[in-house]
Amino acid sequence: MISSRKMIFTVIVTAMLLALPSFANAQSIGVHFPSDRDNARLQPNEVAGAPGFEQGHWNSASGTWESANNFGNNNGDTTNISLPFDFGLLSDSTGTPVGTTVEWSSNGTWNTINGAATPDAKLMNGYIDAFSNFTERPDRGSTVTFNDIPYNSYAAVVYVGSDGNNRQANITDGTTTYHFLTFSNDPNGGGGFDPVTDYVLTSNTNPAIRQPANYVIFPGLSGPSQTFDINWTSGNHGIHGIQIVNTGGNPVIPEPFTASLLSLASLTLIRRRPRAA
Repeated sequence: MISSRKMIFTVIVTAMLLALPSFANAQSIGVHFPSDRDNARLQPNEVAGAPGFEQGHWNSASGTWESANNFGNNNGDTTNISLPFDFGLLSDSTGTPVGTTVEWSSNGTWNTINGAATPDAKLMNGYIDAFSNFTERPDRGSTVTFNDIPYNSYAAVVYVGSDGNNRQANITDGTTTYHFLTFSNDPNGGGGFDPVTDYVLTSNTNPAIRQPANYVIFPGLSGPSQTFDINWTSGNHGIHGIQIVNTGGNPVIPEPFTASLLSLASLTLIRRRPRAA
């Protein structure tokens, strides 16, 4: 039989799991930045995103501005080629138009080798690029600003990376800065992006400690406007996409944490073998 101590532990862990907020059906606003080099846009019926944050009805840029404005030029040209771009009114994950707008500036777009065979590969393929220090060279950084966000409280899930893995990178919401190594260029090699194994979260804020990662979560945000800056560190990299997730006042609990609790709870249900007489 299960001991009383194990039963109590099971009840505690189960209560913790029940208390965790679920974001599987939470409204979110997703913006995706494809590259004009392949223009792999997400279609409304395509669902993509990190575990626990999957959504459809991504708002994908057209990508046509890149070739028209000679964007994607990574040849050391010092000309300011930043360009704000407004998507117009966005739709949320249900396809319902909301009053939110987004503007961004970047010195170009680029893409990984993930391709466009699946929605997650598309999401993690194109990106708006940054290939110089944003604070010292504002024409060489990449920034995204959301306006008229309809949620009282929300979290931001930002997908980051580049066409080369293991480049030093960082991204900030103006209060918190996450430091990481790029890891979105087909982590397993050969093209594609596996939504089960390839998404890697980081919450590291120490620039001296960087691990490979391709998305971050900024929890506990509020207010109608929010800006994100990605800064050049050791090589070009950028933003694949951003989700504004309605949290309804609840904190975001990253999927790896909930998964570990589920594993822990399941262990308590294993019966002990009866002792030999």
